[in-house]
Amino acid sequence: MMRTFAAYARERFGPAVFVPAILGLAACALVAAATAFTIAAAVRAMLVTCLLVAQFRIWDDLEDRERDARAHPNRVMVQSAAWPFWSLWLALGLAGASVLHQAGRPAPLLAYALLVVVLFLAYRLARAAVSERLWSRWMLLAKYPAIVAVVALGLGRPAPGRLVVAAAVVFAAAHLYERVHTRTERAEVSR
Repeated sequence: MMRTFAAYARERFGPAVFVPAILGLAACALVAAATAFTIAAAVRAMLVTCLLVAQFRIWDDLEDRERDARAHPNRVMVQSAAWPFWSLWLALGLAGASVLHQAGRPAPLLAYALLVVVLFLAYRLARAAVSERLWSRWMLLAKYPAIVAVVALGLGRPAPGRLVVAAAVVFAAAHLYERVHTRTERAEVSR
């Protein structure tokens, strides 16, 4: 199973995209948290961000297995059983919740639980009801500002103004990346 997970990570967690994403999300959470910058806080922000981004990326891919079976039949997750990935999803979630619990306040865990519930409802209720464009360019990307809020809450008591600005910056960057990525994919397909 570890080979399958490693192959999946190589396929779906390219460092050229995910390293800057993790660093950017963690940096925005640190700014939003409005606490003194320390190495420990930066490491904590990157750790929680990495755990949550990985967890939610796996969830996205699990939810898209049927579509990917048609569009990307060679993907590791399509060719593998789903249950090990659900187990990994759960393990990452528990690890993230454990780190958030160390904040000593309920707010980070409550925000994380709310994010999971909202995503679950979005996958079950909204996914089939909205266009692919609305889903991929707007609704699915909303999880990134939410991750910043969860991480910021785990670091301290975020300043509302800073949190709104950080969330807006993250959403705009994710939206821009998605648009460029989609255009690049279309250009490669048309060659």
